Amino acid sequence: MARQFHFGGLLNARAFRDCWFILCVALTGCGSQNSPENSELAEVTGTTVVTQPKKVLSAEKREQIIEFCSDCHALPDPGSFPKSSWHEEVERGFNFYFDAEEQSLTPPVFNEVVEFFQSQAPEAIPVSKIELPLDRAQTPFQVPEIERRPITPENRLPAIAGMSLEPIGPNGISIPVFCDMRHGTIHWLYPEDNGNCASESIGQFKYPSRAHACDLDGDGIQDLIVAELGSEDPEDHERGGVYWMRGTGERGQFEVRPILENIGRVADVRSGDMDGDGDLDLIVGEFGYIKTGGIWMLTNKGPADPVRSGSLEFTAEEIDSRHGTIHTPIVDFDGDGDLDFLALVSQAYEAVDLFINDGNGEFTRRNLYEAEDPAFGSSGIEVDDIDGDGDYDVLYVNGDTFDSYFVKPYHGICWLENQGEESFISHKLTGMPGAQYATLGDADGDGDLDVVGVSLMPEFLRTAHRELRFASVIYLENDGNQNFSGSALEFDQCDHASCVLFDADQDGDLDLVVSNFLAETNETTDPVTIWKNKASTKPISE
Repeated sequence: MARQFHFGGLLNARAFRDCWFILCVALTGCGSQNSPENSELAEVTGTTVVTQPKKVLSAEKREQIIEFCSDCHALPDPGSFPKSSWHEEVERGFNFYFDAEEQSLTPPVFNEVVEFFQSQAPEAIPVSKIELPLDRAQTPFQVPEIERRPITPENRLPAIAGMSLEPIGPNGISIPVFCDMRHGTIHWLYPEDNGNCASESIGQFKYPSRAHACDLDGDGIQDLIVAELGSEDPEDHERGGVYWMRGTGERGQFEVRPILENIGRVADVRSGDMDGDGDLDLIVGEFGYIKTGGIWMLTNKGPADPVRSGSLEFTAEEIDSRHGTIHTPIVDFDGDGDLDFLALVSQAYEAVDLFINDGNGEFTRRNLYEAEDPAFGSSGIEVDDIDGDGDYDVLYVNGDTFDSYFVKPYHGICWLENQGEESFISHKLTGMPGAQYATLGDADGDGDLDVVGVSLMPEFLRTAHRELRFASVIYLENDGNQNFSGSALEFDQCDHASCVLFDADQDGDLDLVVSNFLAETNETTDPVTIWKNKASTKPISE
């Protein structure tokens, strides 16, 4: 499947809502997964639930339901929703199935599917308090001084979806680049000579999700490639796209040109020479919704018109047809000299997959991790050598509360340790309700990688569980042996979709930059908040 494209002239978190249950009405056969035994004692993630069904389904009917609902994904965990929600969830799933183009399965009886899940579901989802002490003295970061400004039509609250460090700053240093979905703007945090940073708007789109830097046309000037969702709410449409912000050489000045249009909601796009021909290709994560979505490779064919400067042509090929891709980091994962990429695929799949390159831009998919529950709420990954043993590990975050509007007891941050030969061990670093993103860096200057994480949660969920005090910004210190001790920097301001560790004042240590999203109760109207590092070091400029 290929299309020609050329130049002719949080990710809203709610995208996860209403989508995950499509697993129960799988549209194509992928092989059944393991299923629970025919027992009234059901082990659900983090909770043991003992229930008495209204009526006992026969073993044959239970097997039909299990086969139908795990045809292409893991079987839904009955403990993912309270008993009162399962009628609605099953009804939504059946509607997805009958609206689909392909209907190759034999659906079981609707009421029996409802009974199957209700009989094993709890009356309410248990929510445990995560014991993260508010002990800022044990963290490297100072509490920021925040000045709240009145909200006006000209000063609307920010909704920063994606933020990443990109090598587009002065002298090639990496600086934060972030996307405001509410305003449709791309910003960067640019360091100034006085040790401060200026937030500057550098691009205008509709609903940008993420932006990454690269020299796409090889002219020696850094550009940006932008993932455009095309809508804030989840929809199947063709308003998403990939855009090229071509650098002009003047600070903050870019020429915007389309690369790929008329596609579903694009959550991420990364660059790399995937086919080994010396130019940059693109890996595109099309989150989509239900009927749209996939992973694409845009192969750079060079100038569309050799006479015309700044015009490139790409061929688009679909690598993976699943919807729900969030992040697509590119690395030489297997160390063979060519570029591979990873994909975090949510929307019921809840998988971290590795796509191994054969050196010519052809990929073989390998699953590195798959959650047991299709409502697990995957929300972010980063790739780095966390334990310093010379291979790539994965920092994995799950805590999406916009997929079901429930706080789940298994939300948190995990380290997927690379054991070699595509074998990984999952280590739970901390629980964190609403965990949305986490990043790595040597925050305390002791030579190992520490973790900071942030949470995003609807206001009504925080209100419903106000007595628990949800941690919204956390710091996990690495003792050098990958034992992580956690401290909360902030509680109850769960309005953050991303974060980076960045030397904001250029004094030689890493500060914490936290983005602000849907900040109805946040203490600031600024798009990002900077937590300065308390370490006293000599400025780099001296």
